[in-house]
Amino acid sequence: MFSFVVYSLYLNRPTNSFNIIALSILFILLVKPLFLFQVGFQMSYAAVFAIVWVYPKLQKFWFPDNFIVRKIWQLLSVSIAAQLGVLPISLFYFHQFPALFFVSNLLIIPFLGLILGLGIVVILLALTNLLPQFLVDGFNWAIHFMNSIVGWVARQEGFIIKNIPFDSVQMIAGYFIITALVLFLSRPRRKSALVFFDGLIIFQSWTIWNQTQVHQKETIVLAHRTRNTILLHQLGDSISVITSDSDNIGTVSTDYAVAERIQKVNNSVLRNSYQIGDKKLFVMDSLGILPLEEQLDYLLLTQPSKAY
Repeated sequence: MFSFVVYSLYLNRPTNSFNIIALSILFILLVKPLFLFQVGFQMSYAAVFAIVWVYPKLQKFWFPDNFIVRKIWQLLSVSIAAQLGVLPISLFYFHQFPALFFVSNLLIIPFLGLILGLGIVVILLALTNLLPQFLVDGFNWAIHFMNSIVGWVARQEGFIIKNIPFDSVQMIAGYFIITALVLFLSRPRRKSALVFFDGLIIFQSWTIWNQTQVHQKETIVLAHRTRNTILLHQLGDSISVITSDSDNIGTVSTDYAVAERIQKVNNSVLRNSYQIGDKKLFVMDSLGILPLEEQLDYLLLTQPSKAY
């Protein structure tokens, strides 16, 4: 995108920022079409689009006279715009919200310009074999300091809201709400307000409908883990994690609970037989012993056995 901006300025033909974004997307996808399905690609362009669209509106909303306050407000505006752009995608893929994004962006964004400028200089001098050691050390220090800030913020897990259920419909509705809100704040009108509240109603209705469906659902899922058998028995908004090794379940139960909006998680030991409604499930281990006198509907093989 930066290359297209520079080229348009070189031709003395300034163009619309959104056209440049679309052109850069097209160019990248022509080279690597599968980038469209990568989370990083989606979040990067969502953030850039939001900054280009929302940031100028926030600057018109308030423009402080004090220089320091104005610079802080500009950094906050960039952070708010970028966070609005990536929020629905972030919730959909990662199911968490970083409450300290304001702090991290205020500390990191000032270093980005320095790192970008130094990086270009370092590359050019390295290509000509004229790169001095002190410049390399300074560039490494800047990157190390920025990474230290990122690491410190990432360790503050108490400020990260985790396990937020968020599906694809909510993601689309979330973008609809954000778009309607920005349009309403830009030009407060009755029509834009109604569109915004319609989006909220759709979002809440879908959430309530999902919660209603959860209470009426009963499912048994066979999850795979190396050297361990895990059965997930969902009954309403609770789930029973049935396993022979509770220490080797990873994030299976947590991921399933978040995806299915489950509130209660219980652990129990794997047994040899279960009654599922009018069906019978038998779990066969390495001994390979089957109850011949019983009629089995389902057979679960858990360990290698000669009886297979």
